[in-house]
Amino acid sequence: MNRRAIVLTAIIAVVVIAGGALTWWALSRPPSARDAAETYLTGLADGDVAAIAPVLPADADRDALESMFAEATGYLSDPTFDVVDGEGSAAVTAEAIFDGERVMFGFTVEDSTGSWLVAEDALGGLDVQTRRGDSAAVGGVVQPIDATIRVLPAVYTVAAAPTGILDDAAIVAAPPGTPVAVALEPSLTDAATALAQEQIDLYAAECASATDAVPPSCGIRIPWEADLATLDSVAFRIEATPAVELTADAETFAATGGAVVATVTGTTRGGDTASFTYQTDQWSIRGHVRFTGDEMRLLVG
Repeated sequence: MNRRAIVLTAIIAVVVIAGGALTWWALSRPPSARDAAETYLTGLADGDVAAIAPVLPADADRDALESMFAEATGYLSDPTFDVVDGEGSAAVTAEAIFDGERVMFGFTVEDSTGSWLVAEDALGGLDVQTRRGDSAAVGGVVQPIDATIRVLPAVYTVAAAPTGILDDAAIVAAPPGTPVAVALEPSLTDAATALAQEQIDLYAAECASATDAVPPSCGIRIPWEADLATLDSVAFRIEATPAVELTADAETFAATGGAVVATVTGTTRGGDTASFTYQTDQWSIRGHVRFTGDEMRLLVG
């Protein structure tokens, strides 16, 4: 092979390699700001979580956003938009129908390390206030309400938590931008008393476990000092568990009307070992009610 052929072959190789690089660059270019905005709005309209995921803000709580969006009661429709490009970001102005009303809104798309992502202002927000509890269920996903709950723009059912225990909900459209205020005035359901009774049943059984002392914070008083100088052990038999009633304001509870038999063993003042049995049908347990997350808790005392 002569020198000219070798040089020509080298040139062809360089061209092929360069051509391959150009092809790779063309295929792997990040989408434009307009592409990202269209992907986002189309995914919102279709209720397509998978389509939206690649353009969500990098620091977003994606699991929560996707879980709530998947349970939304309605999605935006007929979106239109325009994009004004800037250096490293673009401003999007858009319109869409939310819950039967046409809404205008805007948001930002940002160039993040080579990928165009929507900014946090593309998300919706819910500012929830409730007379009871520290959380709300958005699309069935329990979220704390001490700060704005960020959501993908859609229509959501916002319910008092714990659901099934507290009864109040609102249907809310949450477009991008300014958070929507949601006020809940929950009341107790019948299930609340049943659940409270289950907790008291378990607590009473724990109180009645055989032990070497009268358990504190159980509402049990035994006058064993009248018969014994020292107490060695006490055994309980529950004949009726106290029945729970929750106050109308759901702040406190009273479990009353319980019956328990206690057999104590110890040393009398004369130095003998003896056992005595006491019984009461006025056993009561009282305390406070707290709603935390998706739980109702009874705090005794």
